[in-house]
Amino acid sequence: MAKTNKDLVISNAVEFDQSAYDKAVGKLIREHKQAKEIKYSELSTQLAEPFELNADGIDQLMQNVEDSGISIVDENGDPDPRAYKPRKNYQIVLVRIRQPHRMLKLTIRCGCI
Repeated sequence: MAKTNKDLVISNAVEFDQSAYDKAVGKLIREHKQAKEIKYSELSTQLAEPFELNADGIDQLMQNVEDSGISIVDENGDPDPRAYKPRKNYQIVLVRIRQPHRMLKLTIRCGCI
């Protein structure tokens, strides 16, 4: 079983080559960076199946691809529902300090609106 640096098991393969996997992910990202999209089926056939990725491994792969600015799409070019995670909107609260000469302990909370 293969583990990443966070001790997350990403593959069920007995002989998992992390170096080869990292190179394959980098190559895939470089190839699709200009197009800014990749089909889910390509991710599956090029990486998930050969490296025997489990659900956590596929989630991590999709996150890496999306963090690189590449959208995961279905066969029609629409956002793939397996990869689509809506972004949360956060409310920013400004605090006016009336007594700036005093020390202030400020806790920032990000709540979804």
